[in-house]
Amino acid sequence: MISMRLHHIDIADGAPEDELGSVSIAETDDPDSHQFTFEVGGDPHDTDRMASYGVVLGGLTDGGCIRYADLTEGVLTLEFRESTVRSFGLDEAVLRMRLEFEPGVVAALGRGLRTVFTSGPFDFRPVLGGDLAVEPGGQREVFLHFPDVEIAFDELEEIVERVVGDAGEVTGTGSGQTGGNLDIAIWGDVDLPALLRTLAGEFMDAGLPGGSEFHLVGENRRVSLRSLSGA
Repeated sequence: MISMRLHHIDIADGAPEDELGSVSIAETDDPDSHQFTFEVGGDPHDTDRMASYGVVLGGLTDGGCIRYADLTEGVLTLEFRESTVRSFGLDEAVLRMRLEFEPGVVAALGRGLRTVFTSGPFDFRPVLGGDLAVEPGGQREVFLHFPDVEIAFDELEEIVERVVGDAGEVTGTGSGQTGGNLDIAIWGDVDLPALLRTLAGEFMDAGLPGGSEFHLVGENRRVSLRSLSGA
């Protein structure tokens, strides 16, 4: 395990989309020491991986390159994509770093990393665990909006029940001139991107158009079923 100390944090929660923020950690204050920099990405509606958050190491940059990130009891765990392992010259895909600084600084680092990792295109965001998890153990609201099509709400609710299980439930339904909506509450430490990808595929198989959208309330953004399913 690599022991690292905080080099600097210069990102705040809710940074404007046009502002480049970054979180850097390094072994020492020496600029030539081993250092990672995590940068805020771009437009969440873009489908390009390089528009996602970026990771800088030794002068090399890669976007959307982390599969899993966890911060627990001062240990930061990162699992990189295989292509990044090769391009960065890493010894293995999983890297663990013990961050040796005060708890308040660890919390600030967690907030900064969470902001970075939840920026840019949804499909390239890592699964977050430990203190990095967005509202760990809390409730997240996802509203499905779809055009006026011939489909029963009971069928959609059965899909949610089957896919989400004990990790959530349908909290409301409705319909109007512009179409229908299905409100879903999701709680606990779940892989939300994977869950939504599965739901997207199931909903489309049931007859919902690919242009139907999930509204991710906590992140104040929308993503289509088609973009999630890869269709």
